[in-house]
Amino acid sequence: MVSVETYHWEVTRACLAAGAGVLNLTGTVGTEAMYRLVAEHQAAVIICYVQGDNVREVDQFDFGADTVTRMEEYFSRQIELALRSGVERIIVDPGLGSITATCRTARCAFGTNCAPS
Repeated sequence: MVSVETYHWEVTRACLAAGAGVLNLTGTVGTEAMYRLVAEHQAAVIICYVQGDNVREVDQFDFGADTVTRMEEYFSRQIELALRSGVERIIVDPGLGSITATCRTARCAFGTNCAPS
């Protein structure tokens, strides 16, 4: 299994066309188009929690009073977009050194329905 970590549409398109099976999405701009590419190639996506346009545009994280709620809202929106775009394998990565959790609403990259870990 080959994965690509990017937030650039052209890089995503080229890598998936070349056989990558996982997109580690590290940006927030144009995600719906990225999800459509993932679906077209029957790949999986890792949705990373990012505040800003991409991981290189983040200065300091701002969680406000409720970190969990803010992340839940972010992932809910992104998961909805991914599912609506036809993505079947979704993994969420809360970042910040946390353990990767797998989305309950879609098949994970391992082909099963997983609870968050």
